[in-house]
Parts: sequence; structure tokens; C-alpha cells
Amino acid sequence: MRAAWQKMFFNCVFCPKKETSIGKRASSLIEILVAFAILAFLLLPMFNILADFSSGTRQQKMEGVAVNLAKEEMNWWMYVASPSYFDSRDLTNWNSRQGVIEIEGNQFSLDMKVRKIPLENISFKYPVFDFHNPCQGGAESHIISIGSGVTRHSKILSQIISPVSAKKYLFYDFLLRVRWRAPNDLSFTSSAFPKAKERFIVSRRAIYP
Repeated sequence: MRAAWQKMFFNCVFCPKKETSIGKRASSLIEILVAFAILAFLLLPMFNILADFSSGTRQQKMEGVAVNLAKEEMNWWMYVASPSYFDSRDLTNWNSRQGVIEIEGNQFSLDMKVRKIPLENISFKYPVFDFHNPCQGGAESHIISIGSGVTRHSKILSQIISPVSAKKYLFYDFLLRVRWRAPNDLSFTSSAFPKAKERFIVSRRAIYP
């Protein structure tokens, strides 16, 4: 029985093509395997293109989510956080208000640095325009070159408003760092984030208590 099976396998794999009962030639197992190998070789680049496209789409989606989270976080620091929040903790080093945020299996981190700026170190520049009398006929007849007719002043806040009111203003500089990583990143199981997947947003806030 075993010899019969071996003979049948040998004839199926290695024997030349034979005419079937309906006049068509049959294909051997080796020919079928070779055909599958050629087909796989031709389809492999297509699968790689689809995989790269899917990975790029995922990365773009993650970056979009990170940017939206960063904007929401910066809005909180700019318009919601009170001055007492800044004074009650050390914000000169990176600190995270929400910790690591997980969305659809991806992790995002929002870290903020805050620097309080002394009032005497801030100067404000503002333009003062030179106006002329109305032109005849309603059409502008004065030829003004770029930059002419404008005087730029630079003063500190206490020179623009009253010194008493100026001392009440508080100025803060914000540096927000947003980072993200996917489950297939090597750093996913550690506390580190890839350097290529981080962005920064800077802003300044003036508070009048």
C-alpha cells in the first residue's frame, strides 16, 4: 500500500504531462507551485506599496491628533489657568498636566515649561503714523514709499500706561512639547518617545489680576 502511494506521488509530481480523457493536458504539482511563486513575486511589490501607504496614513492621522491635543492644551494654559496655578508649582522644568494620553492604541504626551518674565525686561514696539490733509478730488496724490510716514516707538509698559497699573500685569512665556508613539515603535514599552515624533508650540500670556 505504501509503495502504491509513493508511485502515485512520483507520477503526479515528476511525470510528463498526459492527455486526459477529454483531450486536455494536465499540469504537474511543480508547475502549479512555480506558477504560484511567480504570482507571489509579482504581487509582493504591490503589498509593500499598500503597507507603506497604510503606515503613512496612520502617521499622518497620529500627527493630526497630536496637533489638536496640543492646541487644546495651549488654550487651557492661555485662557483657563489662573495665576495661582502658576505660582503654586514649579513649572520651570517639563511637567505634564494630563500624563500620557492613549487614543486608539497610540500614546500622546503633553509637557509644558513656563517662564515668568520680569516687567522691566519687556519693551513694546508700536507705530505712530503721520497723517496729511485730504487730497483734492478724493484720490490719493501723495506718493508714499514703504516705511515712510511711520515712526516706530519702543517703550516699556510703565511708559505707556500708568506705573501703578503696569506693576499689576504678569507675563508668562509658554513652551509646549507634544510627543506621540505607536505600538510598533521600539520605545513604546519605555518612558522615551521618538525624537522624530515631537513638535513644539510657543506662546506668551499677559494677565491682569
